[in-house]
Amino acid sequence: MASRIVETVLVGTIYILVSAALIGFNKYLMHEGRFPHAMALTCMHMLSSGVFSVVFYSLRPELYTSAPQAKANLGRVLRFMVPLALLFAYGLWASNRAYFFCSVAFLQFCKQSNVVWMFLMACAAGLQQFQASKMAILLVVISGCSLCVHGEVNFSLLGFLLQISSQTCELTKNLLSEVVMGGELRLDPLTFVGFQTVLSFVPLSAALAYSWTPEISKDFLAMRHILLLNSFLAFALNVALATVVKRLSALSLVLAGVVKDVFIVASSVLILGDPISIQQMVGAIVALLGLGLWSHLKLREQAKNDEKQLLLPGCKHVSASKI
Repeated sequence: MASRIVETVLVGTIYILVSAALIGFNKYLMHEGRFPHAMALTCMHMLSSGVFSVVFYSLRPELYTSAPQAKANLGRVLRFMVPLALLFAYGLWASNRAYFFCSVAFLQFCKQSNVVWMFLMACAAGLQQFQASKMAILLVVISGCSLCVHGEVNFSLLGFLLQISSQTCELTKNLLSEVVMGGELRLDPLTFVGFQTVLSFVPLSAALAYSWTPEISKDFLAMRHILLLNSFLAFALNVALATVVKRLSALSLVLAGVVKDVFIVASSVLILGDPISIQQMVGAIVALLGLGLWSHLKLREQAKNDEKQLLLPGCKHVSASKI
């Protein structure tokens, strides 16, 4: 159990740092005079991640442990990966586009509700058991998030809708990812990212071709070195994200995301100067209180499950399940 907690903290910390860095980077780029082209930026992320995947596979194929199995079961893999890639493509585009209308702090406040929707979706998929006590705690989270959204100083309806649709796609994708990497297919993170980025690039490139403007080429040439660094960071986040989902769970990913959101909100206020109201501060505290109670409840459930497994006859060793 102790080693599992250490692994959770280590993997979660890496994900938080890489994700926070990319969010700040994307916000910096989505500004007039830099590279305010969400579709082109998202398409570039997928293209570069696909190229990096091919290069890494050519150099170190042994790291892609499930690649031979994926090739042998390509039809089954595509049945899961194609809808997952579509969700991923739209979610990334909507998230990047939302930065053009809303502050980083506001968008992170919206993401605090992810744990609620993840729980409800997991219940619908049969991965979680619905309980009134859990829903009562999650209502606290919802109340806090509602205060944060209602207290936004510079509210943009379009930006808010883009963010909510992005979160919906992200959570659905995370559930599918857990099935793909933890079920019978058991894809390793690097193989998973390779399939995901290539399949996501197809619809994104078609949308980019349809919406292409001369300004995209001009801004790309001016920012090409910075965009290359941004693209590599996006690839690192895709690998970190897949690793978290495989090694922990989609629910743990949401909890790690909450810690990330707190870090990003504090940074956006102190460094970027994003304005937040007193109501939003109160809402954030309420939401964090609810999330703290939720985390405590999940840890108690984990301890009870481990205790039951250890009491099973003939079990000399039972690894801890995902937190």
